[in-house]
Amino acid sequence: QTRTSEVFNNEILVNVFYCIISVSTLNMQIRNSVVAPLASLARFHPIVIEGMGYYDPRDPVVVARQVTSQLQQHLVETQNNNNKSLLVITQGDPKRERGISAITPLVARELNVGRGLFCL
Repeated sequence: QTRTSEVFNNEILVNVFYCIISVSTLNMQIRNSVVAPLASLARFHPIVIEGMGYYDPRDPVVVARQVTSQLQQHLVETQNNNNKSLLVITQGDPKRERGISAITPLVARELNVGRGLFCL
């Protein structure tokens, strides 16, 4: 019985060890799948623009021009001191004729930069 018990305990330890290795490998794969894209974002200086949704009564072209003007002024004053490419980040509001989803593409176009989507 002691020999059988010992073999059984060793099998359990091997299985537990295998599970730990598998979970550890899975965690590393998950970590790499998250870290690699985030690391690629490090090349960019994010410009996060937040605002009202489709119910915003303002003309998006006028708002975008104002935001762009203020951003350009800020970049000149700070000499864009990080030398990174700019990237306009949005939250992902549904595309509408008014509101933030109409403003951010206009700002990105005026600045001649790309856009990124942040998902919660």
